[in-house]
Amino acid sequence: MKKNRDVIPLRELAERLAAGKLNSSAVSITFDDGYACNDEVAAPLLEEAGLPATIFIPTHLIEAGQEAWWDRLAAILIDHPAQSIVLELEEDRSVVDLGEKSDGDWHWQPGQGPSTPRQEAFHATWAKLQVLPPDAQRSAVDRLASQSDERGPRASHRLMTAERVRGVQSDLIELGGHSLTHTALSHRSRDEQEIEIRESRRELQAMSGTVPKTFAYPYGDYDANSVELAREAGFMCACTTDHGGIRKNADAFALPRIAVGNWDGRQLGARLSSV
Repeated sequence: MKKNRDVIPLRELAERLAAGKLNSSAVSITFDDGYACNDEVAAPLLEEAGLPATIFIPTHLIEAGQEAWWDRLAAILIDHPAQSIVLELEEDRSVVDLGEKSDGDWHWQPGQGPSTPRQEAFHATWAKLQVLPPDAQRSAVDRLASQSDERGPRASHRLMTAERVRGVQSDLIELGGHSLTHTALSHRSRDEQEIEIRESRRELQAMSGTVPKTFAYPYGDYDANSVELAREAGFMCACTTDHGGIRKNADAFALPRIAVGNWDGRQLGARLSSV
C-alpha cells in the first residue's frame, strides 16, 4: 500500500471527493468494531509504515466490556457439546440442529459461505438475531449461553477498553462513529436511528476527547434515513460495506469499501486494480 497507493485519512478522502480532486490511486484504510487487535497489532504496523487509518467504534459495546454478541454466538453454537440447542426469542421457540462437531468448524475463510453443519447453524441463527433490537439480541444469546458451558470473554475476541480507545489515537490513527449498539439501522425507526447515529458522535467524543468526523453503518446496513441522519449529525462521510471503488460522483454518505480477506500483497493489489 505504501509503495503503490496514495494512502490518505478517510476525512481527507471525503474532502477531496467533495472538491472533485480525488485521484485514482487514493486509498483509505478502515477497521470496524474496535477489536483490541486494532490497537495491539494493526496500529503499531500502521505507525511503523507511516500510514493513516480510521477505527470505527460502537461506544456501548466498548463500555460493556464483553465479547460482541456475534462472537459469543459463534462460540456457543460451534463448541456446544450436544447436537442441538434451543433458540428462544420473544415470540418464537425453535430447536437449532447443530450436527456433530467437526475439525473444520472453526476454519471459516473470509468471504466464503458456511461449509460445515455448525457453520450453517451459526449463519442461520446470526441472520435471525442480526435484525433484532440490541436488548433482544443480548437476551437471546444469554438464553443460549445458559444451555452451554460459556467460559466468558476470550482474549482472542476482546474489544478495546475505553482507555485504549483514547490511547490508540495519534497523528495517523483516527476514530470514527459506528453507532451506539452496533444495531442494524434499516430495521430501526427513524427516531431510533437518530439516537444511534447522533449520540454515537457525542459519546465517542466524550470517550476519546476528539470529535469523530466519519461514520460507518454497522453491518453495512443502512437506508435513506441513515444517510440523511449521518449527514445531519455532522459527520463528513459514512461508509457502507457495498463492494467497490469510489467514483467521482459518489455519495459521501454511502461510500463503498473493499472487505479485505486473508490475502498477500499480490492478491490485495489485484483486488484493488479490479475496481
